[in-house]
Amino acid sequence: MSIEAKDLTVKVNRNTILVNQVSLTIHPGEILAVVGPNGAGKSTLLRAITGDIKVDSGSVWMDGQPLEQWKLGERAKVRAVLSQTSVLSFAFTVLEVVLMGRGPHLNGSAETKRDYAIAYEALAAAEVEHLAERYFTTLSGGEKQRVQLARVLAQIWETPPNNGNRYLFMDEPTNNLDLTHQHRALQIARQLANQQVGVMVILHDLNLAAQYADRIMIMHRGEEVITGNPCQVLTPQYIEPVFNIPIIVTQHPTLNRPLIVSTA
Repeated sequence: MSIEAKDLTVKVNRNTILVNQVSLTIHPGEILAVVGPNGAGKSTLLRAITGDIKVDSGSVWMDGQPLEQWKLGERAKVRAVLSQTSVLSFAFTVLEVVLMGRGPHLNGSAETKRDYAIAYEALAAAEVEHLAERYFTTLSGGEKQRVQLARVLAQIWETPPNNGNRYLFMDEPTNNLDLTHQHRALQIARQLANQQVGVMVILHDLNLAAQYADRIMIMHRGEEVITGNPCQVLTPQYIEPVFNIPIIVTQHPTLNRPLIVSTA
């Protein structure tokens, strides 16, 4: 079982194609990173796969069933989305924001002790438990991003009944984060993948993609350039024409991963 996107095309009008016949598969137990320059169609692709926008052609299947056949509530129990930005203008506490991630599991009931326990565990995983009683609107951009990460973790914290699959989509999760928390966010993604969660993450930093992803897709002008493991994808052959910058690729000094260095 997996999430399969087949020949997705998204247009804003007849002449402007944002995503052009892109196909990909998100397997449980792996991280798929999507990289590319600004305007490549990465976020549009993610939103198409999650069902947040309509596609002009193509289809998305989740665990063998067309995505549109999934009830929204059932979909939300097994698939969470961390967006680039989050806007909350009401005075919710951080704990209340994270508890929102438990909403799909409540079926109209009040939160249980288990829901609160999961929320606190998610806060601890994102290293924001000390902010639990703070109002979300008073936080820095990086703190807000980490709280939203805790929220989506709380949403898919537990394995579904009958060992069903879980999926996490992360759209530029390192935005506003310092170096430590950039790695922490992707370490969490790695831990989830090790628990058989399927993860799709959009990144701008090629070296972060190289370090954490199992597979990488490069997009350019709405199309797939190549998909493969980091060593196959992160080469001057593919990076230089897409990003328009000269590079060299060497071996990471401590990891069996490529390291990209700009020579501009």
